[in-house]
Amino acid sequence: MAVTVTYAARLQNNLNVNSHAARNTKFAFGTLAPSSYTGGGVALTFTGFRNVSGVIIPNTSGYMFEYRPGSNVMTVRWQQATGTATQQIFGEIPSDTQLSSWTALPFFAWGN
Repeated sequence: MAVTVTYAARLQNNLNVNSHAARNTKFAFGTLAPSSYTGGGVALTFTGFRNVSGVIIPNTSGYMFEYRPGSNVMTVRWQQATGTATQQIFGEIPSDTQLSSWTALPFFAWGN
């Protein structure tokens, strides 16, 4: 699966914070445009970063997004039907799910 990462225009070169506390941490925000989903997650590549420490992608239409820094993978979860109304189990969406209707998922990323 391919995910198109688009940085916000006013931060085309990302935002570098060169304070002692931030230790040269870079921040970026923009949008993601996935096409289809592969089981186990899809790779996210952020240009201008050596390492991405974390990515926040807000929940959208009942779907939750998780970024795994160690493997640079984004997983997508949704609420699965359960036996009782009080249970909420969020399982991974099926492989080969088309996500092309999401053309502008907002994200905030940080790393170095």
